[in-house]
Amino acid sequence: FLVASYSIMHIVLAGWWGRLSDRLGRKPILLIGLLGSILGALVFAVADRWIILVLSRVIAGGAGATINVAQAYLADVTPARGRTRAMGLLGATYGVGFIVGPILGGVASRFGDAVPGVVAAASPLLGLLLTLLLVGEPEEHKPRRSAPPDWIPPRERWTLFIASASITAAFTVMYVVFPLFGEGALGYDRSQVSYLFAYVGIGNAIAQGGLAGRSASWIGEKRTGLLGTAIMSAGFLAVPLVTRLSQPLMLPWFLLALLAVALGFGLAGPSLTGRLSQLAGPSQGRLLGQMQSVNSFARAAGPVMAGLIYGLAGPAIAFAASAGLGVLAMLVLARGGGQTPTDAAGVDPAPSVTSTR
Repeated sequence: FLVASYSIMHIVLAGWWGRLSDRLGRKPILLIGLLGSILGALVFAVADRWIILVLSRVIAGGAGATINVAQAYLADVTPARGRTRAMGLLGATYGVGFIVGPILGGVASRFGDAVPGVVAAASPLLGLLLTLLLVGEPEEHKPRRSAPPDWIPPRERWTLFIASASITAAFTVMYVVFPLFGEGALGYDRSQVSYLFAYVGIGNAIAQGGLAGRSASWIGEKRTGLLGTAIMSAGFLAVPLVTRLSQPLMLPWFLLALLAVALGFGLAGPSLTGRLSQLAGPSQGRLLGQMQSVNSFARAAGPVMAGLIYGLAGPAIAFAASAGLGVLAMLVLARGGGQTPTDAAGVDPAPSVTSTR
């Protein structure tokens, strides 16, 4: 429940923050989110009871639900054809945070139980200062009385939502089943499993930060999403096969399968987010918030599903189920995925917006 409370707050608040940013502007909501992150970390630092820990995660989750506002800001100031690259870079920095954060927390914990929380508060404090000094409000989203309407058809919206949620839920097998599989079936200890997690994180960051944008510029967002999902699904199917190989082949095969999972997920996620931002028009804060809520639900439900399947049928079936979710995402995306009115003419559907302080 402690872990899930963070995702629950994303489900509840991400869409609301997005709608609010469409009305009041991106920068004020980003500042509120950073302030909330500081508060959540400080509450964590002083927590002496479980309920206070839950409160810290609720605050942090509600503040972290503004990540879609950062996505919307990037979409506002980035030409439509560069948005997948922008979303990928944001995802890559998010991934780097997941790698660096636990390291900082582990070092800080040696100096006392409260120190990790204080160190965690320093990061959004730096972000707050940089946002105040360097981040301007996109002209298109200076405060207005009501949020602008969107013109994306409901079918296309839900196509992208379902595909994104399926991919997100599929990847959660890595959080639940992968550590147990590494320790139980392969005999790795926890430190070795953590190194493999870092390996997956680095591969994912490379895909999001560089490959996703290049692929989208070559073959488009929809094909990049299909390609990434196919690679990820193949990786899921390949992971449990490692137990059938001879000892010299096990590690190379395992690393290759994990690399496929990391690269595939890193290609698929930004391409779907970038595509939605192209289709959304000026109300992308609300729609990106809705996608964030859907994905947060998938992150909360996915581990439960993966754990149940693992307990009932074993790791091979759990990884196969994740591959099946990837295939579902491919089928849904292949039948939809959206077409902006100016795509057919080869015109950039949303030119860059000037950012002003």
